[in-house]
Amino acid sequence: MTGEQAENYIRKRAEVEQSVMQLRLKYMPAYRKVLSGRETALFYQLDWRLGLAIDVELVQVPLINQ
Repeated sequence: MTGEQAENYIRKRAEVEQSVMQLRLKYMPAYRKVLSGRETALFYQLDWRLGLAIDVELVQVPLINQ
């Protein structure tokens, strides 16, 4: 992988993370229609923790070779 390809990878990864956060914010009003503020916060906490658990599993994927 060249330096340019590595930088493109980082940019694309950042775009995906930003898109996910925008999607979470987009759906917050819909959750608030049926959940209290505390329940909505708990939902998002669980969502983030599950995402972290998935990321921990993905850590086992080999890193990019130098």
